[in-house]
Amino acid sequence: DTAHSTARQAAEIANRAGADRLALMHLSSRYAGHTADHEEQAREVFAGDPADAFVPDDGQKLEIPYPDGE
Repeated sequence: DTAHSTARQAAEIANRAGADRLALMHLSSRYAGHTADHEEQAREVFAGDPADAFVPDDGQKLEIPYPDGE
């Protein structure tokens, strides 16, 4: 047991939370170069736009808007 979630589990949690986007982070270095596999697993389950379930690039800045639009 690693206490980490799979990409599929993360997508299920995102769905329950009503998330519009899912950024998969904190991946093990053993998956370097295989992020498409994680994205595919998440996109199979994620209820939002499949393009909004992704693994961001290292150092990529993500804008997280306030729910009320501020």
